[in-house]
Amino acid sequence: MISCQRFVFLLTSGELQESGWLTRLQAGQHRLVCRHCRAFAANDQRLDDIVRAQRERWQQPDRDGVSEGTGEDSGLPGSD
Repeated sequence: MISCQRFVFLLTSGELQESGWLTRLQAGQHRLVCRHCRAFAANDQRLDDIVRAQRERWQQPDRDGVSEGTGEDSGLPGSD
């Protein structure tokens, strides 16, 4: 099994997706048994979702000339 430090490095560097099946299997096993890395992976995914949503929002043209800071919904997931 891999260490927490190795798991976090693989996840955040993007190497996990490029790794072979054995490394991905070891990372998956580690995530199953380590609640800290499981939480880290969930937080990392949530942050990726937020960044992706904001990037899409920036790429969309302004709606009817509405400017930022008008109190409208930010468009980010979970920003109720």
